Amino acid sequence: MTGIAILPAGRDDAFEQYKQLIRDRHPIEDIGSYLNDEDLELFRTTSDDDLVHVWGTSVDGVWRNIERNDIALVYHDGAFVARGQVLQLRHDPDLAEYLWRKNVEHGRWNEEIPWEYMAFLTDIEEVNVDIEEFTELVGYDKTYRQQGFTRVADKRLNQLSGEESVKTVIADLTDAGEHIHPVGDEDDGPTPDLADQLQAASTDGNAHEEFEKLVAKVFSGLCCAADWIKREAYPSPSQPEAGGRPGLR
Repeated sequence: MTGIAILPAGRDDAFEQYKQLIRDRHPIEDIGSYLNDEDLELFRTTSDDDLVHVWGTSVDGVWRNIERNDIALVYHDGAFVARGQVLQLRHDPDLAEYLWRKNVEHGRWNEEIPWEYMAFLTDIEEVNVDIEEFTELVGYDKTYRQQGFTRVADKRLNQLSGEESVKTVIADLTDAGEHIHPVGDEDDGPTPDLADQLQAASTDGNAHEEFEKLVAKVFSGLCCAADWIKREAYPSPSQPEAGGRPGLR
């Protein structure tokens, strides 16, 4: 299942590192010699301007529990200030030293506890979520304050997600990211006039959501796993969409 990784940027210098390496990003070309061809291709195809978001930790035990596509939340001063998604994980002491010792303006490089366990991120959005809203959501104690790099236990996520995906729950909390709604037999199910509904919605320029949900039902009825991804906005009939994300996968 999709997990939640919490990246702490509590100290002033750590917050400056967040702004430099996550918010503003780092040039892919500058670290190309440290990356293999697969990672280079991945980073370039997920970036519009050849920049990559990256964070590091010395806590390898927690880092090894992180998975690609986990949600990443950046914590600072009693609130979450950014959210994103884990794109790739990499253990590389040389690259870590190059980034934090030679490039980060406000870094405090410590050879005894280097930030060699790295997470490359994508889809970063700045948010403002009070820590108490999050602790209530996942069932942490009210006095909980984030102290270090961690991953929320799956059992807590199982309790909070219910019928919605973890991504949708966090999207609701942060008002950012995708609202993903799994479609299955329990989701109203196909009806005898599904074809008529689908045809009607396909010709109605204002029925974007309805059409996508109906298509998802069709695929679900064919024993395919289907998620309906709610968009923040839809193109108007007079302004066809140029690019953008599909509403179904």
